Amino acid sequence: MPLTGATALRLKHKIDPAPRVAQSGNPKLDSGPSEFAGKRTLWFSVRTLCLCGECFSRQFHHRDTEDSQSCTKKSFFPTDSSGQRFPLVIILTLFLVAIIGCRSYGPASSGSPAANELTISAAVSLKEAFNEIANLYEKRNGSKIRFNYGASGALQKQIESGAPADVFVSAGAKQMDDLAAKDFIVPDSRKDFARNSLVLIVPAKGTAVNSFGNLENPSVKKVAVGNPKTVPAGQYTEQTLNKLGLLPAIQPKLVFAEDVRQVLDYVVRDEVEAGVVYSSDALSAGDKVKIVAHAADDSHDPILYPVAIVKDSKQQEAARKFIDLVLSSEGQAILVKHGFLAMK
Repeated sequence: MPLTGATALRLKHKIDPAPRVAQSGNPKLDSGPSEFAGKRTLWFSVRTLCLCGECFSRQFHHRDTEDSQSCTKKSFFPTDSSGQRFPLVIILTLFLVAIIGCRSYGPASSGSPAANELTISAAVSLKEAFNEIANLYEKRNGSKIRFNYGASGALQKQIESGAPADVFVSAGAKQMDDLAAKDFIVPDSRKDFARNSLVLIVPAKGTAVNSFGNLENPSVKKVAVGNPKTVPAGQYTEQTLNKLGLLPAIQPKLVFAEDVRQVLDYVVRDEVEAGVVYSSDALSAGDKVKIVAHAADDSHDPILYPVAIVKDSKQQEAARKFIDLVLSSEGQAILVKHGFLAMK
């Protein structure tokens, strides 16, 4: 039975999503001032071409001087020092040079990754562990890593829509399977590198819930979970609640989140009585939340984290080095330190 009614529930409980920072990395989605600046530069270049040669430098440095203003009123076409107008072909040539200059020296698109930069779209639950692994990678290889963290399903859709990415890291097999079926990843690069467990958490001072069964109590009004349409943790939660026979009773209490870290935020801010997250997420929150119950392993699909190279990547050699580091003993030790489970 799918979880539904996210919008209605949010309106009902008046919970605003935690502030998010857009990190799509998609030049189609990210906009900047470059287009406006280019048009402004082109306008100024054409305007200066219409000034006489005698006042050109003055116009460039003193655009509002009386001399430059009076000069521009004399003639639309530029003239030389003797008052002869330049041939039209020279004007057109200078005009073309101005256009080329605008295109050559305008600011680069903010969404274009650098040649030595690796772009990794990764499940947000990996944030702290992968940031640490990235620091190690950058020190050894001299190249930069740019992360795009989010819900695995949302990242999958971004890649399918053409967003730049060299590596995809999911918190569930389904999203990687979907990309593989559509030929978006390099097949032999796919590896499962970590596991996780599902836990029920409450605010640090919460006392209303100490088990999954308590979620049915009338005193429990709101329970935060990941949206199962895009969040693997939400899919595992749905399976667990169905397995325990709790879903029909607590369905009206569910508040859907954009990713598992937003579930954690709701609990930390004490805006819900409980939430379901990964054990690694609970660990990252320190003493701001309490773990009150663990979901049995057989109540949901195995929580596996696969990684693979995106087929359109121009940095496949660098991508393989990053994956090798994640799979290495050093990478695995970092993951375990942040609450992930080693592969069996």
